[in-house]
Amino acid sequence: MTPVSDHTLESLHSIATGIFTGALEGCNIETAFDRRIRVEGNVLHRIMPDGSGPQQIDLAAYKRVFVIALGKAAGAMLDVLLSRIKRRKGMRGICCSNQLPSRRNWRFRYL
Repeated sequence: MTPVSDHTLESLHSIATGIFTGALEGCNIETAFDRRIRVEGNVLHRIMPDGSGPQQIDLAAYKRVFVIALGKAAGAMLDVLLSRIKRRKGMRGICCSNQLPSRRNWRFRYL
């Protein structure tokens, strides 16, 4: 076994910490949301994973918007969506997750 200097170990530790911290940041719900969806005024931009460019949806063109949130992160993703979209009439939906949120939005049914 080859001896390793303390400087090399500290450098490896620093690199590993950076990789771990970056991975955690990438898993953050808000960061993950912002990688795929952006809201500018009444326009929702869906960023396509294949890099083909954003798909734009003008929410002002719709009287009603029905949101469906499913899965373990559904509640957190719904919270991020609601924080990005200004309060709008006609938005309703359902949120189905393995936990009920501590704070509920009256416009949504939670299952």
